[in-house]
Amino acid sequence: MSASDWLALFSICLMGAFSPGPSQAMVLSCVAHYGKAAGMRAALGHGLGVLLYAFASATGLSVLILTHEQVFTYAQIAGSGLLLYIAFGLFRAAMRPARPDAAHDPENVTDAILLKSFRDGFLIAVFNPKIAVFFLSLFSQFLGPEQTIVTHILMGLLAGGIDTFAYVSIVMLASLPAVTIFLARYERSQNLLFAIILGLLAVSIAIPSLSRII
Repeated sequence: MSASDWLALFSICLMGAFSPGPSQAMVLSCVAHYGKAAGMRAALGHGLGVLLYAFASATGLSVLILTHEQVFTYAQIAGSGLLLYIAFGLFRAAMRPARPDAAHDPENVTDAILLKSFRDGFLIAVFNPKIAVFFLSLFSQFLGPEQTIVTHILMGLLAGGIDTFAYVSIVMLASLPAVTIFLARYERSQNLLFAIILGLLAVSIAIPSLSRII
C-alpha cells in the first residue's frame, strides 16, 4: 500500500470511529452509571473488538461471507440480540429511582463492573453487523493479492488504535465535571433515549435477517 492509501485508510477509520451509533451510546452509558474508569474499560474493549474485526476482514472474512452467506445472517441476528439485551438493561435503569452520587463514586466501582464494561464494549463491537459491513466495504478498496500478513496486521492495528483513541477521547470528554453533572442530571432520560435507539436498531437488523432464513 502506498502512503496515500494509508492516509486515506486512516482518515476513513477516524471518521467512522467518531460517528454516532450504538457503541457510543453504550460507552456513554458506562460513564453515566459507573464513571470514567468503567468508560475507559468499555473503550478498550471496543477497540480490541474493532481490531479483531479489521484484521479478520483484511485476512479473508469477506471471502467467507461471500461463500457462506448464512454466516453473516446469523452474525446479524446475534448482533441484534446483543443490542436488545443492552437496550433492556438501559430501560430497566431508566425505570429505577435516580442515585445522583453513587454512580460516580469510585468506591462503588468493583472489579466485576470494570470487567463487565470491558466485555460489553468488546461484544458490541464484535456483534455489530454494521462494523462488519464497514470494514468489508472499506478494506475491499485497499486489499491486493500481493499483500502480506504483516500488512493485514498493520491495517488491523491502525483501525483498532484509531477506534480506541476515539472512544477514550469521548470518555475523557464525558468525564469533565460539567459534562458529568449534565449526564447525572439527565441520566434517566438518556438511558430511555439510548434504549429506544438501540431497540429500534436491533429490530431493523433482525427483521430482514430473520426473513432470509425463515
